[in-house]
Amino acid sequence: MKSMIFTAGQVDGLREHFENAAFDYQKTWYRVGQTGTERSLTKSRQIGADWLFAFEALLDAITSGRNQHFLTVSRYSALTTRAFIAEFCRVVGVNVNPFSLNNMLLGNGALIAFHGENSHAAAHTGNVYLGEYAWAKNPRSILQMAKGMAMHKNHRLTLYTTPSRSHTAFNIWNGSLRRPQKTVPVIHTDNGVYCADGVFRQSVTADDATQQGGTLLKRHLGKDWLEKYASPDEFKLLFECDWSQAANNAEAMK
Repeated sequence: MKSMIFTAGQVDGLREHFENAAFDYQKTWYRVGQTGTERSLTKSRQIGADWLFAFEALLDAITSGRNQHFLTVSRYSALTTRAFIAEFCRVVGVNVNPFSLNNMLLGNGALIAFHGENSHAAAHTGNVYLGEYAWAKNPRSILQMAKGMAMHKNHRLTLYTTPSRSHTAFNIWNGSLRRPQKTVPVIHTDNGVYCADGVFRQSVTADDATQQGGTLLKRHLGKDWLEKYASPDEFKLLFECDWSQAANNAEAMK
């Protein structure tokens, strides 16, 4: 595996590119991540979450030497983030094949790896990005895999997903899998909340993203769009960060 080496000037170039290209909500996620706080984010589809975490993971791997692990429902899906990392590299003049299926190794020894739900990743450690866990076959199991890799105190766990109808995934989002739930759990957190369990939670809908400068969703999200592309219930899941279908779902916990 050929290692990637970055000069100080190229690192500065990465930061400059991010500052010029990132939207406000992406910068918020990044700032929170710099504190080492665990993040649990609900987000609309197609607002650039993978792009942001690709940048964050690459920069952290370069500057700290920590390993970075992207975990989602399939390794093929996780490799989407690899393509974003390759593009960041290209911007600053580091040649990386965006179509390669290999993990990435930096000159300082940091590994950026990509895993699916069925991966055997128990021996790995590092910062972990668990994406779209709400759509996993077994959300609880994939969460345990992620927590196992990020259990060292110098590593950070980030969860981000679009809601599904999975009650288990909803309980991961609101934190009730890890502690007794005595109050009605939150279903939506507009501006971000530092919760009592030490986790930063935030919901960013399609409208929120647009209001914060996002330009990735240029289509008008009105009645005609809904009728053509999604049912009202599907639209709530995919673009409005609405966990209510999962909260009311009486499925057996996995």
